[in-house]
Amino acid sequence: MKLDPEKPFRRIMRRMRDRYRLVFINDGTFEEKFSLKMTRWNLLTGLLAGIILLFMFAFLIISNTGLRYWISGYTDISQERLLYITQLKLDSQEQVMQQYDLWLQNFQKVIQGEEIEDPWKDTGTTTSRNYDTIQLRRSPEDSVLRAAYSQVDPYSISRKGRLSPSQGFIFFPPLKGTVISGFNPSTRHFAVDIAARENEAIKATLSGTVIMAGWSSETGWTIILQHADNMMSAYKHNSALLKKQGDYVKAGDPIAIYGGTGILTTGRHLHFELWHHGNPVNPQDYMVFD
Repeated sequence: MKLDPEKPFRRIMRRMRDRYRLVFINDGTFEEKFSLKMTRWNLLTGLLAGIILLFMFAFLIISNTGLRYWISGYTDISQERLLYITQLKLDSQEQVMQQYDLWLQNFQKVIQGEEIEDPWKDTGTTTSRNYDTIQLRRSPEDSVLRAAYSQVDPYSISRKGRLSPSQGFIFFPPLKGTVISGFNPSTRHFAVDIAARENEAIKATLSGTVIMAGWSSETGWTIILQHADNMMSAYKHNSALLKKQGDYVKAGDPIAIYGGTGILTTGRHLHFELWHHGNPVNPQDYMVFD
């Protein structure tokens, strides 16, 4: 006699549908307090649903609290953001240090009377171009100008070491005010101190390039310009700077705001220095400040 292959399965399914009742009875009075009717199928379904809800609840708790950082391999976005910001700050500091090193090298060359290398010149990183095929022709006006220019030396220094506007230097007073301390090499005061009204604009005395613009504890906000023929001018104790290193300015352009910053100042004034071929010169010999 052959057994029906579906009979065991039907028997199991019938038992899964058999109804049972869970009763809670008072042990002392035998009073029925609570009863629950269910089948084995209902019990299995309830257990699976409870397990799923438990996993969902655990997932929500872990994903929205600090417990997620205990999971191996979980990425902390806040730490990555902090690392990115730190890298940006390090890059900025590196650029500042490079600019400071460039200024220090140029300043040493100015003091020693050497030529300053142009930091913006072509270093060969761009595509090379051949200019040998370009034919340059002088115009009649250019020839006349060259002949007139060759008869004078616009950047020469006289025996007294003084420059004349007729020699090519037309100085623009950086500030209108009162000279409270003059040029005195015997006390190593290689500048003139000028007092003026608050928040006055300080202007470039000649056209040139900013080789230094920054802060120091002694001179406060300081800006130094490099001009033609190794002429250099320095403006110290400013309250704010209007130009940055590498900027090109024309004579009379505002470059800073009058102030009194730095520990080497006893009050508000502009400390103005003028250097030529590494030698200090008296600014009052070439311009009037009042």
